[in-house]
Amino acid sequence: MERAPCCRSQVVLAAALLLLDSSWRAAECDASGLQNLERPQNVQIYIEDPQFTVKWDWFSKSSTDDSYVLFSAYYQPVKGTNATWQELSGCQNVIVTKCDFSTELDYLETYKVRVQAKRGSATSRWSKIVKFVPWLIAQIGPPTAVHLDSDSDLIDINISAPGSLKRPIFDPADFMYKLVIWRNDSNEEATFLDICSRYYIDGLEQNATYCLKVSAIVIDHEQGLFSPVHCIQTTQKVLKSQPKNVRANAVNTDFVVQWDWEYSNDNNVSFTVEYIEERCLKYNQNEATWTAVLHCEDIVANECRVSSAFDFYGEYSIRIRASNGTGPPVWSKKKKFKPGKDSVIGPPLNVMVNLSGSILEITMSPPGVSEKQPMTKFYNLSYKVLLWKNSSELEKTTKSGPEPFFTISDLEPLTLYCLKVQAVTEENKTCLFSAIECITTAPGESSFWKMLAAFVASAIAVVCIVPALFFLSRYLKQWISYVFFPTCTLPSNIKECLEDHHMNNAFPGYTEEPKETCCEVEIINPEEGAKTGHGLENKHSKQSSRDSGNYSNEDETAAFI
Repeated sequence: MERAPCCRSQVVLAAALLLLDSSWRAAECDASGLQNLERPQNVQIYIEDPQFTVKWDWFSKSSTDDSYVLFSAYYQPVKGTNATWQELSGCQNVIVTKCDFSTELDYLETYKVRVQAKRGSATSRWSKIVKFVPWLIAQIGPPTAVHLDSDSDLIDINISAPGSLKRPIFDPADFMYKLVIWRNDSNEEATFLDICSRYYIDGLEQNATYCLKVSAIVIDHEQGLFSPVHCIQTTQKVLKSQPKNVRANAVNTDFVVQWDWEYSNDNNVSFTVEYIEERCLKYNQNEATWTAVLHCEDIVANECRVSSAFDFYGEYSIRIRASNGTGPPVWSKKKKFKPGKDSVIGPPLNVMVNLSGSILEITMSPPGVSEKQPMTKFYNLSYKVLLWKNSSELEKTTKSGPEPFFTISDLEPLTLYCLKVQAVTEENKTCLFSAIECITTAPGESSFWKMLAAFVASAIAVVCIVPALFFLSRYLKQWISYVFFPTCTLPSNIKECLEDHHMNNAFPGYTEEPKETCCEVEIINPEEGAKTGHGLENKHSKQSSRDSGNYSNEDETAAFI
């Protein structure tokens, strides 16, 4: 019983000592500021160009108000032995567990980051160091902009690259894109991969709403974030041109409307011819109703016959409507048309040509008979015939008359005549000629004798001319031979000298220049020879010894004389 108070006192003493120890430790921790603040945990770096973010976790085990705790982050380059820790701009004394920082980091270098907490003068220990390379951990953000434009069934998409434009982590040229598109009232999606920043999607339904989203892709990186959803409504296809050069080709009561169209712009188009009376358009312009011409609705040709719709004496405006079946139609400019004024009168019909001897009979029908609207119903017509020989002179004979019947006489036999006919009005309207018709007249009564006379004259001419030509040719031949090829005959004594075989064979291998060789011939009177005797002989010997060589023709002539 006595020992109980002692034990009780020992227990009290031990409790007091423990309380003193805890108080001392608390005082010591408060003095150093290291044990009351937990250090930040799980530090992470997030980079989404151009945003750099540091995040961490922090849990306090004390009951002290944490609203006064501030955090600061620092970084240090791995390269360089003397590298110091530097403050991350934008991450100093923040009250939340993350901060966004911007600094001139080299995107391909390695960096360290650490975070510290503090409250008042107390600071925590540093967090674990985190290493990172900006380019490797950077997350590809969504495209900065997606522009859409619609043209009927086509959507034009223009994508701006994600990231900073001033100092991007990724080269904008390295981006490819993934596009997902769907119709707003449908769950079916269409995906387009590896598209460029400019892309067209056609073949869509017109007048419908389509939505899409886009993400960027870079090799060796994860796919980027999708952009916000963009929606656009397609339009109805609008024709790029309109019918032009509207005109009416009117002959008699046959009216054909024609126009031009640029098929290179729109080839899937149909046309409708519309008209309205001028008086209606003039007095009721706001309420005027255009009427489509029957059988000229939604045609693909660029002309149509409108005869049944127009009165010959009426005044109208015509226009052409073009439509592609989906978009709004377009109209041509108005074209005024007055059938009675703008039409021309066609040629007479059923032209018949009958030849009886030298008389030519021509019959015809009034223009417009084939349309069951003869032009004699609208005009007082007369007729004109142009007749000419089919020769180079083209001398024309004109005959006119009120009746569609003509007789032309005194035609030359065996002659080719051509003709054409035309209707004529008192108003001098333009009238067309008929097609040209040609006919050859028959031989006349005197034609046989003329032909016989021509044959006889030709025969006589042949009989007279041929002998004359024969004798003339012979005379010319003799004259030409005498002038250009004369014949000469040498005297016999010269021929004998030329025929000396000994001289010819003396030098068979040598060809001497030809020389004229002559012989002296003397005629001696026998009586004189008897008288003179040796005198003549001596004379002859002297002359022979003195003269030698060639002799002229004059000597030969003298000798013969």
